[in-house]
Amino acid sequence: MITLIKNGLIIEVTDIHTVNLKKRQTNTIDFVVPAIDHPYFSALLEHVVTYKSRSCIQLMICQTSGNIEKEKEFIQLLQQKRPDGLLFTELIYEPEDIRQEMEQLPIIVCSNLPFSDLSRFSVYMDHYESAVEGFHFLHEEIGCSKLAVCLHGQTGIVRNGRLAAYKDYIMANGLGFKEERVIKLTSGTGMFDGIELHEKLDKIDEQPKTVFTGSDQTATGYLLYRNSSSTLVVLGFDHQPISMFLSFPTVEQPIEMLAERSTSRLIDRIEERADWTQSAATPV
Repeated sequence: MITLIKNGLIIEVTDIHTVNLKKRQTNTIDFVVPAIDHPYFSALLEHVVTYKSRSCIQLMICQTSGNIEKEKEFIQLLQQKRPDGLLFTELIYEPEDIRQEMEQLPIIVCSNLPFSDLSRFSVYMDHYESAVEGFHFLHEEIGCSKLAVCLHGQTGIVRNGRLAAYKDYIMANGLGFKEERVIKLTSGTGMFDGIELHEKLDKIDEQPKTVFTGSDQTATGYLLYRNSSSTLVVLGFDHQPISMFLSFPTVEQPIEMLAERSTSRLIDRIEERADWTQSAATPV
């Protein structure tokens, strides 16, 4: 609460970023998310809210819409001590580009950072390994050798890990890498991306038999839009309830555990607890 005096009147103004002068803290953390309306990110937020309710920490939701300049703005706010810490659901920035900020400021990322010395700043599901398991399922369990993969956005740790997993799996199993089967979607991971996926698949000369969509939303959009005669098998990601209704396979993420561990680690780092890095290198 801030007390202002104007024209002889006392005015009290609530400011969520008011600084505790003794601790130089605002008791606020910013939850930085590409798109809050995506089921995965909204579910992660729900669990973060549940976990942080055990403390007096306030939560601000910051949406980047996949814009790296927005990420930059939120980091600048942290440098100004506006929030006490940043919890990134995923990072658009190349980690090497903000190494100094991550080392000096309370930042935790819910993605695997590709440098071992930065692993203490992340709590993550291994998207490379989960993608490999997904391709193995499509290849061995479904029995398809013509695999395709969807990549969302222009860059990012999750995107890059998924592409690396695809290339490695294709090469390791002698399936023959074809660039046209790497389907780059221009927007996010919503249902409308399923329409874009359908349109791009139509332009491929040698049609794949399966596609790892990387998102249950994208898989849903594709299945609802495609021709009923299509036999393409789609693999989703996130294990949303819609996958059960439409009966397509999907990859489950440990969202609750991810939310609890990442929030706990960020609070420990803000409080400068000596043991905050102890379990940082372990994926959930």
